[in-house]
Amino acid sequence: MIKLLDAQDKLSLQVHPPAGKAAELGGDPKTEMWFFLETQKDAGIFAGLKKGVGKKEFESALAEGKVAECFHRLPTEAGQAMFLPSGRVHAIGAGNVILEIQQRV
Repeated sequence: MIKLLDAQDKLSLQVHPPAGKAAELGGDPKTEMWFFLETQKDAGIFAGLKKGVGKKEFESALAEGKVAECFHRLPTEAGQAMFLPSGRVHAIGAGNVILEIQQRV
């Protein structure tokens, strides 16, 4: 499946379960590939938890309204690509126009 995403604001965090967990839950995995068509100054994405962030740290950040600090923020530029295997938490930041190719089961 191919999508065109125009993120003018931050989008929600998502994680699609890896194949083994998806099967256990009765769902499907979803791996994605993003190609950045256009980016504004200071655009970025969030992908993967920072080292040392566990359940306790995540819940604390959630209660304090600081969840974004738990994730790696990666700057984006037009022409870049990002591979997101199922199981990796991710979110698109504001200022990105992305061509998304995703696994379709």
